[in-house]
Amino acid sequence: MTHSFSGNPVRLLWTGGLDSTFRLLQLVQTTTVVIEPVYVIDTGRRSTLREIEAMGRIKRMIVSRYAGAEKRILPHRFCSIHDIAEDQTIIESWWRIKGRCHIGTQYDWLARLAKQEELYGIELCLQARAHDDEPGRVWSPRKSNTLLRRDDLVGNYRVIDAVMSDRYTLFQCFRFPLLDITKLEMSDHMLSQGCLDIMMETVFCFAPINGAPCGRCNPCQIVIKEGLGGRMPRATMRRHYLLRLRTAPKRIAKRILMPKKTFQECL
Repeated sequence: MTHSFSGNPVRLLWTGGLDSTFRLLQLVQTTTVVIEPVYVIDTGRRSTLREIEAMGRIKRMIVSRYAGAEKRILPHRFCSIHDIAEDQTIIESWWRIKGRCHIGTQYDWLARLAKQEELYGIELCLQARAHDDEPGRVWSPRKSNTLLRRDDLVGNYRVIDAVMSDRYTLFQCFRFPLLDITKLEMSDHMLSQGCLDIMMETVFCFAPINGAPCGRCNPCQIVIKEGLGGRMPRATMRRHYLLRLRTAPKRIAKRILMPKKTFQECL
């Protein structure tokens, strides 16, 4: 399934996080396309309001800095997670992958949303991992199970590689523009472009404590593991290291008792 951006806005799943904000800036700085940000409102997440507030601040900063950006960044398209319809085909594919290795629940409802709203070619900003030491236990689209596409209008991106498979059922509507760049490389690029202030407005924590990252949720742990712990307050890093100490025996036992799987075994 291929979809051209010619004459259509680039639909971007923007959460106010580093990855999707980097992509928004990349599109503004290096292309002439119109961008339609898409955000899924999840009332069960404590970080939802903070993400919406952060996106408002970031958009105002970008509009004030880049000529013409105000006309090129369309108003947000907000969708509610509670309005996403059931789709048994997608749900069953998600469960089959989950039965072989861990896969985030968001990939189920994002796939159903994209299909329901006909968001073909929507950009999902998953990044390359600097440390991928458990490739079989946590699955998401990566370079090993995607195909590179070259596009003069929006730059290179990747698409899921296999038709008639569970992963194709989940990800056929998506494009992945950041699977060849790490978070640290994104951060370095934003620094070189004089966008440090914008980067510092991005949010990622699912369960902030007193307005600061918790250091314990998965997004916080990924940010630290990817080399961006310098963004974290001292109290956040203390919580992170205490969590690592408490869970060390369990992690060591899991590595010993559960043999690693390859990507192919998980697919």
